[in-house]
Amino acid sequence: MAAKVLEGPLILEPVSQFERMPRELQGPDLRGRDVVNPVGNIVGRVEDLFVDAGTNEVKLVRLQLTGTHGRATREVLVPLEDVEILNDREVRVRPVEAGL
Repeated sequence: MAAKVLEGPLILEPVSQFERMPRELQGPDLRGRDVVNPVGNIVGRVEDLFVDAGTNEVKLVRLQLTGTHGRATREVLVPLEDVEILNDREVRVRPVEAGL
């Protein structure tokens, strides 16, 4: 997959900072969905979305990953195209290819 070339700066805004959801949000609202691993175990939760300020297109998903005993361990940002929507409650992050 070829890398995308950006023409100028990309300004991203977290959806959580909006007074209300933009009606014209370009992409799914995944907030609150569980993140599951390949065998179906819950490993985190979708906490927020980051949208392009110019187009309202969802670009990044902020995940809160959990460790042992369900404690939050870290937050990560993942490109939307790497998030697989399984159903209306769960998503899975596609594995990263080695050697990029």
